[in-house]
Amino acid sequence: MRDYRLGNDKKKDSYILGYTNDGENICSYVSNGKFERPTKFNQIESNEENIEKLNKKMNDQLNYGIKNKAKFKLKRDISRIITTAGIVIGTVSIFTHNKYVFATGTIAVCGAAIAGVYARSRNKDVKEIEKAEIISKNMDDLKHLEKYPNALALSDDDFAVEAEEYDLLITKVEGKDVPNANRIDEYSLEDLEYFVKNIDREKNMGFVKTK
Repeated sequence: MRDYRLGNDKKKDSYILGYTNDGENICSYVSNGKFERPTKFNQIESNEENIEKLNKKMNDQLNYGIKNKAKFKLKRDISRIITTAGIVIGTVSIFTHNKYVFATGTIAVCGAAIAGVYARSRNKDVKEIEKAEIISKNMDDLKHLEKYPNALALSDDDFAVEAEEYDLLITKVEGKDVPNANRIDEYSLEDLEYFVKNIDREKNMGFVKTK
């Protein structure tokens, strides 16, 4: 999952990015910073207690991201504006013979490149938050995909097959169904949107299914 720490939260070093489970040991990845290499903990016993702790921690992190969605969108939009402005200034400076204007343009282009990287990262943050929101909004339908065979058939084959796995989209935290933060990066927002749209289409058509 994405790293949603903001401001002073960036100083916290117990942020879980994800984990794998081979049935005996769990390998967990802990973030040391948004653009730093994570630390790997690979000697965690595979049991319900540890899985519950990881899922709860990651669900809390995801909810924090949802709560601050407007901030991530603002940061993304500002980065996009800086990128566009830098490219425009840089392009204009090419056609001038003034060395000071040219130097300013060069700086602007460098700034645009950096802002572009941040814009792409923040856009990924927003898209992941939107995936969690879609899953939460359509939880009941996504838990009972057997009701929508046509939606499964119409959607991308690989995603449709994987979506039938209960824990790809949904898991449980403290007995409650929640978006599975640990696997939320395994599919695109576009795939999920199309899939849910097909479910809605099938519900609205109201056909009697083939038995």
